[in-house]
Amino acid sequence: MNFENEIDIEALKTNREFLANLELLEDEMRSTQSIKKGYQLLDSLLLIDGDEEKISDIFNYVLNEAFDRISQHLVAHTTLSMRNEEDIATARAIYDHAVSLYDERSFKSAKELFLVLYHVVDYYKLQEAMMIYAVHAMKEVTFDEFSAQILDTQKYDINIELAYFFMNFKIEPKDFLSENKKYVEEAKKELQVLQKK
Repeated sequence: MNFENEIDIEALKTNREFLANLELLEDEMRSTQSIKKGYQLLDSLLLIDGDEEKISDIFNYVLNEAFDRISQHLVAHTTLSMRNEEDIATARAIYDHAVSLYDERSFKSAKELFLVLYHVVDYYKLQEAMMIYAVHAMKEVTFDEFSAQILDTQKYDINIELAYFFMNFKIEPKDFLSENKKYVEEAKKELQVLQKK
């Protein structure tokens, strides 16, 4: 095994240049209101096992920015482009929060966020996935059951831009949505309030 390219995490924790770069990244995140930079900062802080309060503060900043942007898109009746890095990071923050709520068995809140993502993203496969998540939350299937029985994590590809979203399933999505038409129609009915008047 070649260890030359491995990151020395312990050394990073005290590396002045690395820590100074994290401060610069945080300044840049706040000045440009960049969710993508927020995630870069979070990833770095988690890598070095950073201060929990700091990690929580950055995640809250990311989430608040994401909710502000989602609200703007809902009001303007526009979509998030899954070819735009900031839009992907925005959707990721909402998705991460929705999954966290789902894991905590806050089924209604999780379902609502999955449906908002279904409504605002412009990529069909991700929309379809969000509806599958929403239907399972509506049926109050626990996240552990959903992960074990429905998600296909073997097909997870870290090299694609949308790797943050689990969109591969052990079921055939179209068949599942067809079999659960009642829930899909109920979900779409809930979304009607977001349609243009």
